[in-house]
Amino acid sequence: MASVFEMPYQVPFFQADNKHQMTLPSMLSLALQVSSLHSKSLGRSDQFVFETYGLVWVVTAYDVTIHRFPVYDEAITIKTVAYAYNKYLCYRTIELLDEKGEVLVFMEATFALINFETRKISPVPEALIAPYQSEAIKRMKRGERLPTLEGATAYPLVIDYFDLDLNNHVTNHKYVDFFYRHLDMAFLERHSPKRLLLYYHKELRAKDKAEHLVKQEGLTTFHEIRSSKGLHTQAKIEWREDELQGLFD
Repeated sequence: MASVFEMPYQVPFFQADNKHQMTLPSMLSLALQVSSLHSKSLGRSDQFVFETYGLVWVVTAYDVTIHRFPVYDEAITIKTVAYAYNKYLCYRTIELLDEKGEVLVFMEATFALINFETRKISPVPEALIAPYQSEAIKRMKRGERLPTLEGATAYPLVIDYFDLDLNNHVTNHKYVDFFYRHLDMAFLERHSPKRLLLYYHKELRAKDKAEHLVKQEGLTTFHEIRSSKGLHTQAKIEWREDELQGLFD
């Protein structure tokens, strides 16, 4: 049976928005944190992986379903399981649970290992993955295919110093910040995401001259981050009308 890791968490002020809801970027950041803590508890910390294999973990995809956002000061439990892997990819679920054990947020994350020097994807070493007791599978899990955007609005993207992580590329949750940046404030005030599908194709660095393409179809927004190097990121966000409204006045 695959290893399960849980930890309690209380939503702090700085991770809540003006509706008192935990922000989507904060939830993605928390997902990475709990994944890292799980690995560390099994003797497979990020430092161990780098020093032993010269590899670093990267996220290649998120599929996030939000039943209800955790709110400011709410006590929740984060539960994660690295349940399966194949030659090149590892699959992990992350759940945010309320005090009754009800699932508030369900995330499925896909991870890969890359060589820090060459930036190429590496096969998953069996000795590295063994403590997780994950199921070995041969197939590659296929996510929903997102269309190439046509007729989208393009915005120049400014990458700031604090957008970068230890690997010197834009950190995962910052892409959602970019997506929100070019959506109408009145729309955001009255709507909250119910599902996020996010694919990472290429690393984005500070020197890349990138643009954010966005297209809205009803309560669904489609996003791409592109540069002269090609497609970096694709996303689809499905929104629901929100009874809560932000404090913009």
